Amino acid sequence: NTPIAVNIPSSVSVPSSVNRGVAVVLDDPRGPVSLAIRELSDVHIRQRFGEPAEVAGPVRKSLFRGRR
Repeated sequence: NTPIAVNIPSSVSVPSSVNRGVAVVLDDPRGPVSLAIRELSDVHIRQRFGEPAEVAGPVRKSLFRGRR
């Protein structure tokens, strides 16, 4: 078995989504935490169990999207 090394960044969206009872990947799907969790599941875990990894396209950042 190959060890998994992934960096999940810190973000204020995590405690706020937890306090509201909403998964962070649903609350902020394009945020850095969500992208890191998605990479962990799609690339590392699927490969470990022999499933094809879903390759995500480039993330587009909106000019008008404000910070929360």
